[in-house]
Amino acid sequence: MKHLITITSIVIFLFSCQKSEPIPETYIGTWHGKEKIYLTSKLYTITTEMNGEATYKKETYIIVNSSGKVKINGDELRIGKSKFSIDQAPMLIDTVNNTYEMILDSIVYTR
Repeated sequence: MKHLITITSIVIFLFSCQKSEPIPETYIGTWHGKEKIYLTSKLYTITTEMNGEATYKKETYIIVNSSGKVKINGDELRIGKSKFSIDQAPMLIDTVNNTYEMILDSIVYTR
């Protein structure tokens, strides 16, 4: 039993020491999205840093904030406890102005 606890502790330690994959460079920066609903708009901002930290802000009648590490797993992006479906990964849409576009949860974001 003592050996089992030791082995389990070592395995947990090794998994906790693993570094997460760095996020692709195209995700880094400040992204803005907008969703029109009837006569109002929802404004979205995602800011992703080089160190993998990010903030998410949704402005409607109330303001919702979330922050934490960015994790990308397949077609899902997580910022802290918030998760988004990646409908379109960041893509260069204007070479003159170096403008990128991505779509998360059917919301178009640009930077």
